[in-house]
Amino acid sequence: MLAFLPLPGFKSLPAATRVLLALSLAAVLAVSASPALYEERLNSNFLLRLFADLLTGVSIGLLSTLVVEAFTFSGQVISVQAGFSYASTIDPFSEADSGILPSLFSLAANLLLMHSSLYAELIRALMAGLLRSPDRALLRAPETARILIGFSTHCLEIGIKLALPIIALLFLADLCIGLFGRLQPQIQFLSMSFSLKLLGSMAAVAALVPALRWLHQQLSVSAVDVLHLLAR
Repeated sequence: MLAFLPLPGFKSLPAATRVLLALSLAAVLAVSASPALYEERLNSNFLLRLFADLLTGVSIGLLSTLVVEAFTFSGQVISVQAGFSYASTIDPFSEADSGILPSLFSLAANLLLMHSSLYAELIRALMAGLLRSPDRALLRAPETARILIGFSTHCLEIGIKLALPIIALLFLADLCIGLFGRLQPQIQFLSMSFSLKLLGSMAAVAALVPALRWLHQQLSVSAVDVLHLLAR
């Protein structure tokens, strides 16, 4: 789970620190585990449970990543339309060269994720996966894949809904600039369009800030429902 969890600066930590965090989390979960788990020897059943736990952790980590990527995708779409793609910065999560708006939306989504109760639900889902039989976890692997694909579609829909108002505003701005350019050819409206689109998109993003929290709450509720489905 920690390999996919969207924590800022987590990938840049030393390997020993990340391993220590994973072991600490495992020790906390081991307190509530069944004593029968510690009596199993290194056999095929133990390896089966190990693979089932690995599948559970990857599924939960991907689920939390999809919540953040929905907002990052929205910022990327807006950035291309508004002209922010010319400027780039280092994304603190992927540590890759990224646009300003995707990084800003990613930071906002992660702050909202830490403020929500989704992280506690992730730990509960890990605990439920630990108490579940490995045979059932492996048999439900195709269903788990379908659930994650369906949730990724929902995240993509949320990202598009967040970006659509600003894209529509920028389209209207381009249309108005083109019409004014035909009416007044002596005025270079095209050279002014870049600055106008930047200012308009920043004002629209500032106006949509209250909607970020509402959309994140809706996405977190959907993520909790998916976690309950995965933990059954």
